[in-house]
Parts: sequence; C-alpha cells; structure tokens
Amino acid sequence: MLKIENLVFERDGKKVLDGVSFHIQKGEKVVLLGLNGSGKTSLLKILNGLYFTNSGDFCFEGEIVTKKSFTKQFETAFRQKCSLLFQNYEAMFFCKNIYEDIAFSPSRFGLLDVKERVFHAANMLGLENRLDEFAFTLSGGEKQRAALACIFALSPDLLLLDEPTSALDPYWTARLVEILEASNGCSVTATHNLSLAAELGERAIVMRDGKIVFDGKTAEFLNDKALMANAGLLHSHKHHHDGELHEHLHAHDWN
Repeated sequence: MLKIENLVFERDGKKVLDGVSFHIQKGEKVVLLGLNGSGKTSLLKILNGLYFTNSGDFCFEGEIVTKKSFTKQFETAFRQKCSLLFQNYEAMFFCKNIYEDIAFSPSRFGLLDVKERVFHAANMLGLENRLDEFAFTLSGGEKQRAALACIFALSPDLLLLDEPTSALDPYWTARLVEILEASNGCSVTATHNLSLAAELGERAIVMRDGKIVFDGKTAEFLNDKALMANAGLLHSHKHHHDGELHEHLHAHDWN
C-alpha cells in the first residue's frame, strides 16, 4: 500500500526524521511507538500529505507523493483513501453540530450515501443520540469518539491514528480495538499505551530521535527489555535491598 524509502524531514533547521524506511501492505495493522519528540506525529502527517519530505521517497498505491504531485485531482482521490485522526482531535470540529462534522468529508467528496455513512459511524461510536449537538459541548472522550466517527465515515483504505485512545474510557478503548480488528483496511496507530500496543497492531515500528530503532513483531519488542531500553521506553528504578543498592528497568503507560 505504501512505501517509504530513506525519508528525511526537517523543520526550523532541525532534522525531525532521518533516513526512515519501511513498507506497509494492504490490510496491515501497525502500531507506532516512541518517546515524545521521536517523530511519530510528523511521520503520520507526511503519510497524510500534510507535510512533505526534504528528501527520500513516499509512494502510496504506486504513486509518488510529493508537493509537486499533490495536485487538486490527486489530493481528492488521496484524501478519500487516507484519513488522519489528529492528536489534538478538537481541531477536527468546525461545523454547527456533530452530524455536519461527520458529514463534511463524505459531502465534500460527492459521495451519494452521506446520511447512511453518518449514522453508521455515529452508531459505531455511540453518538447516534448526540448528532444535533455542538461538538464542544461534549466530554473529552465523546469528542474523541466524534473525531473518530468523522474519519470512519469515509471508510478509508488507510487509517492514521495519533493517540486515538488518549481520552477514551476502558469500554470505548476496547470497542475501538474491536473496530480496527474487524476492519479490512490498513491502520497505523501511534500510542504511548504500551499495554494496548499489541492489540493495536501485530507489527510495531519504534522510533527514537527521528530514526527507526525497531521494526518487527510487537510482542517481540514488548518482551525484550534491551530493545525497549534502546527506544527509551523503560526507566531505571533504584532501591536498597538488604543494604545493597539494586537497579531495575520498568515500563509504564503514560496514556
């Protein structure tokens, strides 16, 4: 579905992504892990055509994606197939009610079954009785579900999710995992929730300082303290036992 080769991206004179390469197949579920500032969000925005690389290649379904190739015609087709949930999900609301927020993209692309898509997405995320409400009257978790409904309404081939469970309670976190598992589409999900990582994708791409430090089975990464420590996802905990100082590595979820 997509290929990234030796991608380099700079902002304000700083190299944010440095030599990033990977391929993702259709239907694959990938979890994106790494510390804050490791490059996860920038990578997702490149995959969504919001940022463009300084060098390297990004190929989506056989088409090279560059600022020059991103014509209006190409963008229309691309955005129907590829949707991004922003980490700041409130930025996705700008209509007078939730119905219009969810309907915005299907209507923009001229899809004929807009109403059916809106109600299907709303029902899937438990918002069927809130469609006439203004998004900013909702709780944090409800807003995040509404933002997810906005992108699920398009049924995109590629879902890019930046911290999609940050405001969700355990029930809706589990429900989102079920929705993703049942989907035939491809997903790339960035999360800090290590306990959830294996459920969000069998494959993990792990980043540190703009580079990929691991690309493989999620379970393998989570069960290897050396790999996790190399990614900076473990911290050292010191304590005294029988008069001697001991040091252990621990992982925590900061979701």
